[in-house]
Amino acid sequence: VLFFDQKPDDFIYSVMVQSCKDWGRKLPSVVDLTGESGLGDYSPFEGGSTRERLERLYKGFGLNKGGTDAGDYKNMNKEVMSFIADYWDGTLPHLEKLLSGKDSSIPENKKDWVFEASSNIRTELAIWRLLPNLFPKKGESFSVDKAIDNADVVYVRARQDDDLIRQITTSLLVEWKDYVVKTCPAIHQFCMLDEARFIMSDNVANALATVLSKNANMGL
Repeated sequence: VLFFDQKPDDFIYSVMVQSCKDWGRKLPSVVDLTGESGLGDYSPFEGGSTRERLERLYKGFGLNKGGTDAGDYKNMNKEVMSFIADYWDGTLPHLEKLLSGKDSSIPENKKDWVFEASSNIRTELAIWRLLPNLFPKKGESFSVDKAIDNADVVYVRARQDDDLIRQITTSLLVEWKDYVVKTCPAIHQFCMLDEARFIMSDNVANALATVLSKNANMGL
């Protein structure tokens, strides 16, 4: 079970804890995307294939949106990300280092180009830095695939009135959907999306449409 709480509700976590006790289940894991409790760090782009990670980053950083001059910059940003993808471990701290032009893994003749062509991404990263819970070290993040494989009960705390947290919430939902579709889990998965209207999008509609045949379902 993955429960997205976007209000958040004053009682739902306690209800989930009691239900887990009643049914002999392990207590819920907590992923607090607001960062307010310090529980459940989440690295939004560490899980999944390289293509899946980049697609979530493009959506999260607004690089898929159209435009004229802005579109040229976004295409340049995408070119940089495609280039460094083979060097990147998926964490945001490592992405910061790669884009700074100071990482030794980047060829010397590409470091200046990476730095100059990624100014928009670095600006976005500075904004994301306001949520330090999104910047754990490699391997210290909440793992979507492990939660699914272990049939964990997970409580996700979010906010409907914060644009950045809504973006991260969508990213986590898409990561969950991608892994469910790819693996068709042996144990049935249920995702509850409270206050769904706040992140309703093509991504959410796609998730609804694609998981039904993969031993999973969603509630809104």
